[in-house]
Amino acid sequence: MDDLTSPAMIRPFRAAGRPDPLPVPSAQLRIWFLDRLAGGAPTFNLSIVVRMQGTLDRPVLEAALADVVARHESLRTVFADVEGCPVKRVLDERQASPVLEVCRADPSELERELAVAAKRPFDLATEPPLRASLLELAEDEHVLLLLLHRIACDGWSAGPLGRDLVASYNARRRGAVPDRSQPVVRDADHFDHFPGRQRKLGDPADQNNLKTGQLAYWRTALSGLGNEIGLPFDRSRPATPSFGGDSVMFEVASEVQARLAELARRSGTTMFTVLHAGLAVLLARLTGELDIAIGTPVPGRVRDLSEDLVGHFANTVVLRTDLVGSPTFADLLQDVHAVDLAAFAHQDVPFEQVVEAVNPERVVGRHPLVQVFMTARPLEHAWGMTGLRTTAREHPFGAVEFDLGFNFDTRYAPDGTAVGIVGEARFSTDLFDRTTVETIVDRLVRVLSAVAADATLAVGDVDILSAAERETLLSGWNDTATEVCAQSVPELLEVRAAKTPDAVAVRIGAVELTYGELNARANRVARWLTRRGAGPESVVALSMPRSVDLVVAVWGTLKAGAAYCPIDPEYPAERVSFMLADCGAHIVLKEPVVADDMADTNLTNADRVTPLLPAHPCYVIYTSGSTGVPKAVVMHGAALVNLMSWYRRASEKEGWSAHRTANFSSISFDMAIMEILISTVRGGCLEMPQEEARRDLHQLVTWLAANEVNEIFVPNLVLAAIVDASRGAAGGLPRLRHVVQGGEAFRLTAELAAFRRAAPDRRLMNYYGPTETHVATAAVLPSDPDEWSAEAPIGRPIDNMRTYVLDRWLKPVPVGVPGELYIAGVQLARGYLKRAGATAARYVPDPFGEPGTRMYRTGDVVRWQADGQLMFVGRADDQLKIRGFRVEPGEVEAVLRRHEEVVQVAVVAVRERSTAAKRLVAYVVPAAATLTSAVLRRHAAEFLPHHMVPKIRLIESLPLTPNGKLDRGALPALTEEAGRPPSNPVEREVCGAFAEVLGKSVADVDQNFFSSGGHSLGALRVVHGIRRRLGVNLPVSAVFEYPTPAGIARVLGRAERVRAVNSS
Repeated sequence: MDDLTSPAMIRPFRAAGRPDPLPVPSAQLRIWFLDRLAGGAPTFNLSIVVRMQGTLDRPVLEAALADVVARHESLRTVFADVEGCPVKRVLDERQASPVLEVCRADPSELERELAVAAKRPFDLATEPPLRASLLELAEDEHVLLLLLHRIACDGWSAGPLGRDLVASYNARRRGAVPDRSQPVVRDADHFDHFPGRQRKLGDPADQNNLKTGQLAYWRTALSGLGNEIGLPFDRSRPATPSFGGDSVMFEVASEVQARLAELARRSGTTMFTVLHAGLAVLLARLTGELDIAIGTPVPGRVRDLSEDLVGHFANTVVLRTDLVGSPTFADLLQDVHAVDLAAFAHQDVPFEQVVEAVNPERVVGRHPLVQVFMTARPLEHAWGMTGLRTTAREHPFGAVEFDLGFNFDTRYAPDGTAVGIVGEARFSTDLFDRTTVETIVDRLVRVLSAVAADATLAVGDVDILSAAERETLLSGWNDTATEVCAQSVPELLEVRAAKTPDAVAVRIGAVELTYGELNARANRVARWLTRRGAGPESVVALSMPRSVDLVVAVWGTLKAGAAYCPIDPEYPAERVSFMLADCGAHIVLKEPVVADDMADTNLTNADRVTPLLPAHPCYVIYTSGSTGVPKAVVMHGAALVNLMSWYRRASEKEGWSAHRTANFSSISFDMAIMEILISTVRGGCLEMPQEEARRDLHQLVTWLAANEVNEIFVPNLVLAAIVDASRGAAGGLPRLRHVVQGGEAFRLTAELAAFRRAAPDRRLMNYYGPTETHVATAAVLPSDPDEWSAEAPIGRPIDNMRTYVLDRWLKPVPVGVPGELYIAGVQLARGYLKRAGATAARYVPDPFGEPGTRMYRTGDVVRWQADGQLMFVGRADDQLKIRGFRVEPGEVEAVLRRHEEVVQVAVVAVRERSTAAKRLVAYVVPAAATLTSAVLRRHAAEFLPHHMVPKIRLIESLPLTPNGKLDRGALPALTEEAGRPPSNPVEREVCGAFAEVLGKSVADVDQNFFSSGGHSLGALRVVHGIRRRLGVNLPVSAVFEYPTPAGIARVLGRAERVRAVNSS
């Protein structure tokens, strides 16, 4: 393993006189600040556990500890808080001499006892940063816990600390006086203020000094870096982090280690570089990202005295890897090696100053710039204490600063031969379950084994799945093969008409048709169309208003063997002309067909222009095109027969029964044909609301109640409005028992839960499927809303369909990892009409299916859940990111819906004209004109981090497409806003506190402190300024959560003293 404390990594210095007051280095400033931010959490506690077997001399041990503290001033330094800045004070030896706390411990309780002791926080203002506890397991077995605060030591301090403690213990044990010939290390941890160090960094006034050059390097190297890597968290990052942590151990076999070492030798790199490249590959495969940033500590120490120092000197450098183009691992290794060398060559500038220069978005509890760390340091040390067998190791007792970290340590045989790598993965328990990290380290070992065996593997070809996982993802959860009835689509109606000819098939208002009448009229229309040449592979355009005649025309077209193409009569003339020309309609029906002279018997293939086959088109439906030109999806009959076969089987299995199905969907939406076919298969009635009821949701609810509708298929926005409108109508629509959401992301709300509970036998379902596949997956929500997850899954593939979640290299991703959804199976449409290029781009060969089969690339990002259901994440081609943050609009919408005066809300990302930056905008339909955007923003700020608080636009109603989905293109344009001046004394005082720290006037209460040049330590000075001005103690975390004067004033408004200021 590389030695990061080698001479190449250590800078020499000569000590000089002591400044007064003692300066605080940047690294210590940052730790001091974060310690204050954590509010007394043990985040920066460093635990060294020393296991001792043999005869221990306790008084000698206690004396040896006092010797170590006397020698190292860093272990007896305290940090007072003076107006938001730390001031160092060195205690004398007697004040700081540690008391060895001794207690007996049951071996079975040892880990718990150590954890409790290790989690006691330090008071840096009064308490020396070292505690010692001795746990006696037996007369000849002890465990020593040395608990230090990282402000006084770093990971490289264990060596000198152990050497000094051992030397003193051994000397005193044999009755000798410890060797004090070596000088006391007098506050050496302020070495970056020594003249030699200052000369290296250069005169701050010199624009060409080393510091300026290194900062310029980091600005360039980290330009455009995202704020957060998309790790597969088990939970969202909490607003108030606990900094709790845990660790998982792992091993890399000796033969793999030997191959990796040989790879490093052949490539002219190092083992550290090989491990870095392997970790970058894993992170790319787990996140789907190609821009991978990993942090690593460097000793930051100086030659000659470095081996004798206990203190915090470590610095952090960012190792940024570009994996674009899926290079081979051997090629990636060279790129990573160059990145590592360049980063280490620019390690002198403190990480805190790099953060200030790059100025990423700050979030409480998230490490800036990098959230994944790697180190290469020994995990255990042998301390040769007289009469004792000892091993010492740093132990991660429950506190981490980062999200995920890896430490690698080479194991050696007694003869010095490397025999493998032992590793430790530390993780935030706020974000990860232990089982998730166990799986991650298994994948890391798999990656390292793969590239050790073959370094010519491309990044995208490195397999991170086990054979069992692969089998589950590709086959187990896609085991959907089911026998389908041999009927054609027309026969679905014909069989039903023969069984129940007198049952009502379709009704709108007072007009209705029985199945016998519907079948007979459809037969006459089919013969009329056939006589005019319509049949298989031809298109009949339907441009008719909502009526029973429209349903007759659909069935007549299908019976003729032709495909219907719905054209909304209200479409603009230009669009209608385009669609008619593009689809090549053989016939256009704009009014009911009068064909009384035609026979009303069922057609056979002998009656059709050509025989009807399952592969023939049954409808042509237009969807929006990315170029602005709509494109037509051509769906075949076999898909609809499979869909109906699945629905019939699922209905019987789940006990669904519905006698009246609403035909809410526009005929231009593929869900309309499902409504028509479902009611036919079950022998129920297709209830058609008038167009006025479809467009006025209060009328729709009244219509649903009056017609006792049992089943409805609607998009999320319409369902939310129905739920809202039904609260006072007809007892909550008790007859509406089967509700299917399709077409949008399904938002699970408290109101929806109440709607579900209002009818014990009501079922809620979520259907997913683009027009190009129709329904591909389905999920039934649990009957008890208490069992609902935070988000609605889109479910599992239906009969004879397969779903793959793939990365950019078309490799299956593990459970919990986002990937793009690909769909295969019988319900894939034939493609896009007359658009071979577009068809080839979206319908691609299925590498997991039989030769010649295809899969459809949806462009949707999903992830597998452990139970085999799919969860929708977002769009691959237009993921919603605000200032580098992934934002889930549903979370923002849910918060806004909690406000009692909000009726409907839709959250979208809009580009500001002036900056081209994305801005989160919430379009809100208020219940009353008294609701204001300012009130809603304050409401949102109570529950959301600052970057998720949207701009509010109040509108009369949300624009919907004919299919009931949100019409994003029809939303009002975003208007520019001027800054808001302070409106009360508290806001004026907070603006004043901001101005003091920023060194410039602040007159906008929405001005972001960090975007305006503020930094972490400045946030603490803001807190002190507010305390001085208003006499209120504000937690520093509030500046991160609400980094504007308006936001902080809202927090302060809860304090009685501040309310008095505002009222005066």
